[in-house]
Amino acid sequence: MKFIAALILGLSFILSTSALAEDENTKKPEKGERGKKGKKGEMRKKMMEKFDTNGDGKLDETEKAALKKEMAEKKGKKGKKGKKGEEK
Repeated sequence: MKFIAALILGLSFILSTSALAEDENTKKPEKGERGKKGKKGEMRKKMMEKFDTNGDGKLDETEKAALKKEMAEKKGKKGKKGKKGEEK
């Protein structure tokens, strides 16, 4: 009986400590770190280089309008094609 109780206690301790341990690779980025690494970060950087015409690091209303216009044009082109890229 004592053996089973000790086994259960030991297993519960091991499971609880492993559940609390965080792996650095699975940690969510902090608010200020989001979008600065990986594919999204690269896309954001390219977008800012293209549309941030005044170079302030932010998109003003005119810059946002240009971005929205280009996105709508790209979406319109994709929408006219079939599944295999053929024109409908």
